[in-house]
Amino acid sequence: MTGTDIASWFRGRYHTRKGALAAIKERTGHATVKAIAEYTVAEYGMESIPVLMAQRGDMVLVGSGRKASLGIVSLTGADVMSLTSKEIVRVALSNVTAAWKV
Repeated sequence: MTGTDIASWFRGRYHTRKGALAAIKERTGHATVKAIAEYTVAEYGMESIPVLMAQRGDMVLVGSGRKASLGIVSLTGADVMSLTSKEIVRVALSNVTAAWKV
């Protein structure tokens, strides 16, 4: 969308959740989805925005702790598209805990 691949260093480095968390820990010092989100927004200068101001294409953190995942606000702006280990799922905006302008 922006011409910048913010996950290029991460792609192809893991095949399991455990491997992904190990790669995140190597990069950030912490093995959490929140840590990689915070690292990424700092690295690319993405502005933190109120969750209710998130618009289509913006990056969001869904949930917290071990259940956290990253997602993108959908084209309609009414929900979030997030990747699980098996599929892309729609998640209600009410589950978003942080958002960043892309």
